[in-house]
Amino acid sequence: MGLPDEYYQWPKAPSSIRSKYFAGFAQDEWHITRNLVLSYGLRYEYSSPMYDTQGRSFSIVPDAHSTRFVNAPVGLLFPGDQGAPRGANFPDTKNFGPRFGFAWDPTGSGKTSIRGGFGMFYDILKGEANLQFNGQAPFFGYTDFTSIRPPRCLTLAALLQLHLA
Repeated sequence: MGLPDEYYQWPKAPSSIRSKYFAGFAQDEWHITRNLVLSYGLRYEYSSPMYDTQGRSFSIVPDAHSTRFVNAPVGLLFPGDQGAPRGANFPDTKNFGPRFGFAWDPTGSGKTSIRGGFGMFYDILKGEANLQFNGQAPFFGYTDFTSIRPPRCLTLAALLQLHLA
C-alpha cells in the first residue's frame, strides 16, 4: 500500500576477534592377552579466550563497577577495568582429556570383536563470540523507528465494493 512501517539504520560493526589454540596428545596400547587390547591416552587442549583487537567486549563480574564506562550497569566490566579479562572470559588451563578404549575378540578366531571407549572432550564457545563481540553497547547501536499508526487495511467487503463500483 506504499505506507512506511519500519525504518532500520545500522552502523558498520566489523569484528576483529582473535584466539589461539594449542593441543597435544599421547597414546599407548597394551596387549594384555592375545585377544584383548587396551588403549589409553591423554590429550591437553588450550584455547585462549576470544578477544577483540579493539577491546570491544565485556564480562559479567557480580558487584563490580566499571571505571572505563562509569555509567555501565553494575556487574559489567570491560577490557581495561581492574579485574576484567582481556577477552570475553578468563583463560581455562585445566583442559586435560583422558582417553580409554579396548578391543576384545571373545572367540579368539579374529571374526568377532567387541570394542568400547571413553574420552573427555573440550570445545570453544562459538555462539558466545557472536553475543560478546557483535552488536553490544556501548560499541554498537542501531535505530529502529516503527510507525505508531497502523497502515490502513482493506477488508474483503471494501474490495468487493471497489470492484463492483
